[in-house]
Amino acid sequence: MKRRNFEWNLTPDFDNWRTEGSISQLILGKLYVGDEDVSRDIVALKERGITHIISITGSTLKGGVYVTHVDFEYFRIGGVRDSPDATILPHLQGVLEFLDSSPSSSRVLIHCQAGVSRSASIAIACVMHMRPEFSMEQAYDTVKAARSIIGPEPEFLFQIEEYFKDRPNKSPTPSDPSTIDRLLDSIV
Repeated sequence: MKRRNFEWNLTPDFDNWRTEGSISQLILGKLYVGDEDVSRDIVALKERGITHIISITGSTLKGGVYVTHVDFEYFRIGGVRDSPDATILPHLQGVLEFLDSSPSSSRVLIHCQAGVSRSASIAIACVMHMRPEFSMEQAYDTVKAARSIIGPEPEFLFQIEEYFKDRPNKSPTPSDPSTIDRLLDSIV
């Protein structure tokens, strides 16, 4: 099945890579997107009030090196590479349940290796979950405004779209083929 294109630019903004740092600005008062380095920086996590961490990596959980600390709760997803044949769909329900189980005052770090694709994709799904009225494009724009270097794998966005396709109270999503075509055309 040939995938259609998204209308917005999914290319990471590598010009801001060095200046932006390892972690995003706060998203919707609850979420941060970051890289693996910040997930190990206990001081930076505590300064931001982060209490929950969603970690999505390409390594298996048994083979990966994970920092655990008594002050944080973790939801770990292993074995997800940053490639078109990888899937995040089976993990979305668990991620969103973990997000819902965190106290309303808590802050959640979502991280992958570089904080560009996998973590950004999960953050987009979290924003769509937190704001059911948001389209995927609005969720993308929200995450991009907080971390300009994001560049989600298009296949991850298709999986998120599939997950949310039947949710109530949603605004129009980019399921209109012309919208999706324009987005993917911008990155091909």
